Amino acid sequence: MKNQREEELVKLVEQAIEHLRERGSRVKARLRQIAYSGPPHDLLGKVQNAIEQAQALGTSLSHRSISEQIGIALGTLRGDPQVRAIIQRAQNERRQQRENELVNRVKYTIAQLVLRGEKASLDKVGQIVGSNYISLYRRPHIRELFRSLL
Repeated sequence: MKNQREEELVKLVEQAIEHLRERGSRVKARLRQIAYSGPPHDLLGKVQNAIEQAQALGTSLSHRSISEQIGIALGTLRGDPQVRAIIQRAQNERRQQRENELVNRVKYTIAQLVLRGEKASLDKVGQIVGSNYISLYRRPHIRELFRSLL
């Protein structure tokens, strides 16, 4: 009787395990189906609008900030090659814009120092524009400006 009870329990456990495996497979299949269905059809438009708004406000262009702004999962944004390309292009443009602004501030500062008869050193210019010596020196355009003063 004890052996019969044990066999019944073993069968129940095996059935439960099989049931869980089947459910797990169905869940995995559904998750794959969702993943392959791709992002919402208007995702590119939403991302572009979010980028334009961030550019106008001067706020972050990170995947995370755009994800939060439009209410789309971060993984969805990072998983779409077109979205990644749009965001990367906007980030590169912003980086270049900031670089150009810094070069212009450095040029202006150098000109002001020269007009006052002062020596325009990387350290002094860095203090005025709010950037350290190393940061300025690492930028080839700015390094060339100082070489041209010599």
